[in-house]
Amino acid sequence: MGLTDAQVRKDLGYFGQFGHPGIGYRVDDLIQQLRKILGTDKTWNVLLVGAGNIGKALSSYKGFNSKGFKLVAVFDNDPSKVGRKLGAFTIQSYDDLQKTVAAHSIRLAIIAVPADAAQDVADRVVEAGVRGVLNFAPCSLTVPPDIALNSVDVAVSLEQLSFQVNVTPVG
Repeated sequence: MGLTDAQVRKDLGYFGQFGHPGIGYRVDDLIQQLRKILGTDKTWNVLLVGAGNIGKALSSYKGFNSKGFKLVAVFDNDPSKVGRKLGAFTIQSYDDLQKTVAAHSIRLAIIAVPADAAQDVADRVVEAGVRGVLNFAPCSLTVPPDIALNSVDVAVSLEQLSFQVNVTPVG
C-alpha cells in the first residue's frame, strides 16, 4: 500500500494503544482489537427485504457467516411469495417486520427491491429498529442521520471498472 510503519502506528494510535514500545505489535492482539473497532468481533443478525433475483442470490450467499453476519429473516410484500421457501428461509410478510426485528435483535438490513419501493422499505426497517441499511435498489435513499447507509450500484461499479480498463495503457 506504500505506507510507512510510522503512518500505520499513527493511524492505529487514533483508536488507542495496541503496541508495545520496543517490541511492536502482537499480531493476534492487534487483529482482535481491530475486529472490535470494526464491529466484526460479534455476529450481527441481518434481515433481507426482497425475494426477487437479487434477494435469491443474497439469501444463498455463503460468505456472510464467515464475516460475522447471519441472515435470519427474508421479507417480501408479494402475497404469492409470502409463506414460500427461499433456500433455508420462509419468506415473511411485511406485517411481521417489527416483531421479527425485536425477536432477533436485528440491527442490519439489506434492501433488494425495485427502486419505486425502496424508500418505503427503508422507512419501515428504520421504524422497526434497524440501525444500518445496505441498499441494492438502484436509487438514492434518505435515512435519518443516525442510521448508517451503504448503497451497492452494480452499474456504477462497472462504469468505474470500464474507466480503469480504458485508461490503462496496453502492453
